[in-house]
Order: sequence, then structure tokens, then C-alpha cells
Amino acid sequence: MKWIGQHIVDFIARFRSDVYLEGLATTTEANVLVVDSTGKVSKNTSVGGDITSVVAGAGMTGGGLTGDVTLNVIAGTGIDVAADAVSVDVSDFMTNGDNNRILTATGTDAINAEASFTYDGAGGLDLTSATSAKPVFTISNTNTDAVAPEFIFNKDIVGTNGDYLGKVKFLGRDASDNTSQTFAQILAQIGDAAHGNEAGLLSLSVAQYDGSLVNGLSISGTSDTDGDVNTVLGHGGTSLCEVAGNMLVTGGTLTSGGNWDIAVGGGGTAINLAAESVNVTSTGALAPIMSLKSTSNNVYGGYLILQKDRGAVPADNDAIGTVWFQAEDSGQALTTYGSIEGTIIETDHGDEAGQIAIKVANDGVLRNGITVKGDKGTATEVDVDIANGAASTTTIAGTLTMGSTAALTNAGLVAVANQSNITGVGTISSGVWEGTTIKTAYIGDDQVTEDKLANTLLAEIDANTAKVTNSDQSKADINALDITEVGTIDSGVWQGTAIASAYLDADTAHLSGAQSFTGAKTFSAGIIPSFVKHSISGNGTADYGPGAEILFGISAETTTAGAIYVLRSGTWTLMDADFPNRCRQLAAVAVGTDSAVDGMLIRGCVTLASVYTAGTDAEGIRVFASTTAGEATLTAPSATGDTVRVLGYSLNAGDKKMFFNPDSTHVEIA
Repeated sequence: MKWIGQHIVDFIARFRSDVYLEGLATTTEANVLVVDSTGKVSKNTSVGGDITSVVAGAGMTGGGLTGDVTLNVIAGTGIDVAADAVSVDVSDFMTNGDNNRILTATGTDAINAEASFTYDGAGGLDLTSATSAKPVFTISNTNTDAVAPEFIFNKDIVGTNGDYLGKVKFLGRDASDNTSQTFAQILAQIGDAAHGNEAGLLSLSVAQYDGSLVNGLSISGTSDTDGDVNTVLGHGGTSLCEVAGNMLVTGGTLTSGGNWDIAVGGGGTAINLAAESVNVTSTGALAPIMSLKSTSNNVYGGYLILQKDRGAVPADNDAIGTVWFQAEDSGQALTTYGSIEGTIIETDHGDEAGQIAIKVANDGVLRNGITVKGDKGTATEVDVDIANGAASTTTIAGTLTMGSTAALTNAGLVAVANQSNITGVGTISSGVWEGTTIKTAYIGDDQVTEDKLANTLLAEIDANTAKVTNSDQSKADINALDITEVGTIDSGVWQGTAIASAYLDADTAHLSGAQSFTGAKTFSAGIIPSFVKHSISGNGTADYGPGAEILFGISAETTTAGAIYVLRSGTWTLMDADFPNRCRQLAAVAVGTDSAVDGMLIRGCVTLASVYTAGTDAEGIRVFASTTAGEATLTAPSATGDTVRVLGYSLNAGDKKMFFNPDSTHVEIA
């Protein structure tokens, strides 16, 4: 048994850190013990208490003051109440409800299920409208800073080269009511996914003539050169890229994958370059070549113009332009070996005179070889200086003509006839005398004269006998008249008068009169006709007149005689002004059913298969490519996207006859 002191020690130890109340009973007292900030324990009568009332709020019933109470939810518009659940029924305040429709607010207390805006549950949103120019998708930002709103495509996986990042497709129905035809597309891809070398690819594609998508614009970042972005415009070698305004090239280089054709359209006639120099370089043999070609059907050719415009009054001796011929010398120093220079001699109005000097290098210095100078004081006088220096030589390959009279032959002989008052010619050591008979008085005593020869020979020669000097009379040297038959002459050279055409075989080519040739004839040195005669074609389909030019050896297709074709990518295709890529190539009229065997007429008089599709016919009016495939029209196409191209001129109203001479240029209507 513990003694009292021990119990007191135990209780003090029990209250030193913690307080324990043992054997507590339940009571209704409202007083509670509280501890203040110093740890002092005291009584408080305001902390505890019971719930004195439960009140049902809006939309509920029930409640009470004592005991257990119940709160009930009131059923109403949009709210369904069951024994074990309270649910919202949106059909009470929503119209047009249906699966997958997007909900929008109607006023402040109603909902509309949009029939034109749906979600398929798999990530697809569909916004439709039957109203013109609808639906419209607008992203607006009303912030006053310079940052714009964003439309983001995010492919949130580890990327690889070629991954699609986002696509915008433009779909419609074609003329046969086929749905979901893609006419255009914008596609973003990963060009290079390597970290630190990331590069993107953005392409704008359109459907080409067979409905397949091809890139019209491709923009790609390079992964090997920082700051470079490559752009590809167009698709195919005959594509057209149009720049309505100015085009600025800051990189300095334009590169073509093939021949570079520049066509001026829209009524323009010139390509203007503002630059200090235009340099054309090539590593090919016989290159580079600069060619000026005129395809106009007239007597005029092209011009190469060197023009000087000071912006002020010019002065005498101003250089107008120079063509230099340069190459390196043995020390690889750039040297001018020749030049053609134009200069002003006289600037006075009405008395202008110029000079052209052709120079070549001599001892490293350009010296005049030929100088052509207009005389500024005398009308119709042009002076020419030839060669430079007294030791120079001038060689004339043909005959030298003075005025209109031949003066010296290329052998150095005087070619002028009837030179009067020649008093001496020196000693004539060789030559053939073809003048009048030299009188005996001017023949030396040691020469045989006619009288001496006659006296000696007449006694021995019968003047009526033809003398045979060859023992074989079938091949005799005979000088005789009235020979009526000689048999077959199997060899020898004819040196008599020209044989008349009447005595030549029918298959012999004559140089005068009209003659028809059969079979191919080859003229290795070319043909230089004084003119080419074109005659109107016959009335039959694909008939063509004399002078027509027929092209063989290009492609082999089955063709419709009298129809108009273009050579499109190596295939003869019916010309159609509805499509630029079927109207601007080499044009021809089929003259048969096989392009390889019958050939294709590229120029000349021809009768078409069909009458002109539009317009009033008259001889000499222009004929255009038609929007009806393979045919022609007298009225130029005018619809947007049509191509206007002149094919030639009508020759006989109503008979489908024309002079086919297609223009090399065309105009596409925007």
C-alpha cells in the first residue's frame, strides 16, 4: 500500500505536461474549457451549442427546429427528382436536341442544339451552312498590344522526318456530282526532326487536270544552312507563274531546271533591265549563245539596239555603243582582241552623221581595220577606210566593182571593158587575144600569116572532106555537119550548145518551167527560192495546198483528219482554249489518221474538219483556237481562264479553208 506522499508525487507528475480527465460523464452543460495563449485553462460559455433550426432554401421543402429534419428538392423545369437521385433534364429548356450537336445559349435561360455544328465524339467538329458566304470561322483579339491571336496545329509526339503537322483541305463536288473531291490543300510537315537542325516544310497544292493534287507552292527550311529557306513555284515544265507587280530578288541568283522562257503578256512588248551589266556565262562548248529570233509573218526582222541617252544634249564624238571581243592572253590577263564601235560624228539636227569602226588588236593595241563614216557636209556620201598602216594588205575574194562596173577580177586582172586611150601596157607575156583581127601590118615577119598558110595547105587538103585523126572511126575526132545518126555514145564529155529540154528524159530535173517531182529529193547545200508559192486547198477534209509544210517523225498517234492538235509533252493532243496547257504548244492540223505516217501540217493552206464554232466568216479575218476541242473559231474566247491564240486567217467563207500559221504567243484571260 502506497503512502499518501507517494500518491501526491504521482499526481503532480501526471499534470506536469499533460492533463487527463478520467471517468467523465455525458452532460447537457454548455460550458467548455479553453486554453489561452499562455496555457491557462479557463471556462467559456459561448463556444458550444446545438443547431437550433434547419430552414429549406429556394427550390427545396422541409426543415425543422428539433430532432431529425428532412430537406426535399422541388422538381421543376429541367430538374427531375427521384427517390434516390436528382437529375437535370435539359430538354425542358433546349430546342433541336440530337446526338453530337453543339449547345449554344439562346437568351439568358434557354439552350439550342445547333444542327449545323456537331461533334462526332472522335475529335471531329463539323460546321455547315446553306447560306451564301457561310459558315464563317473568326478568331478575334481585342487586346491593344501588337500580339495577334493564334491558330495552332500541334502534333504532340516524338517527330520523324515527313510527319504531317497540320492540313487544311478545300473540298467540293465536280461536274459529275462526285463528292469529297479535293481541289486544293495546305499541308505542313516536318522536314528534318533532328534536334538543333529542325526544318519545316509547307506546301500549297491544287488539283491538276486529272484531279490529282500537285504542289503549286512549296516552302522548305534547310537543315544544313542556317537562314536559308527554299521556295518552289509551279509544277511541270509548262506551268505559268504570274507576278502582277514587282519581284525583288535579294539573293542574286535565279536558277532554272531547264530552258528559261520569258514571255511578255498582258499587252506588254518589252523586258526592261536596270543594271550596270548583264553577264551570261557557260562552261559548254560553243556557248553561251544569245539569239534574237523574229517569228512575225512579215518582211521585218529583229533589232539589237545600243542606245546612248545622256539625259542632256549629246556632243560630237560621243561613243554610242561598243561590242567587245575579249579573252585571256598567255599570261591569263583579260585582253580585248576586237571591237565594233559606234560613234557620233555630227549631232546637228538634220545633218546627223555617225561612224562604225571595226577594230582588232595589233601589238596589244586596238587599231581600226574598217571605218565607215558618214560625211557631215555632203548628202549621200559615206566614206570607208580599210586596213591600218602602209604595210597592211587588203584581200578581195571576188571582183572589185567601181560604181556599178566590175573593175578588177580576183586574179588581179582589169575586168572593165572598152578602156579607151590606153597608150601603153608594157609587155603582155601570156593570155588569149579575143579582140578584133590583128591586121597583118601589126604581125611580126617571123609569124605565119593567113596568106602564107593558105598557099601551103590548100594544095594538100580537100575543104569538103572531114579529116579523121583517129584510126577507130567509132570514136573519131570528127568536125562535120548534118550527122543524122551516131549510135550509142557510151563515154565522153559534151561540149556543144545546151541540150534542149525536149531531148531530155522525162525524169530529168529542168532548171526552167514547171515540173512535178515524185519521191524525196535531198539538196545537201540547201534551197534558196525566190519565193514559196502557197495555193488554196481543196474542198475535202484535211486537203492542203501546194507550199504546205508537213512535220514528220514526232510521236505516233491516231488522229482525226482536219482536227487541230498541239504537241503536249511529246503527244499530239486536241487543242482546247479552255485549258492553257492544251493551247500554247506547237500547233498542227492532222492531214490523216496517223501522225507518224501522214504527218502533221504546221503551216500552209488547209481545209478543216469542222466549220468555225462562232463568228461571221469572211476572207482574210483572223481564226482563233476554240474552246471546242480540236476546232477553230472566228470569235476570240473571252471567259475567265480561256486562252486566246491566233491560228491563222480564213481563206474561203463557209468552206472551212484557212491559211494555218499559228502565232507563237498566247494570252490567258484572268
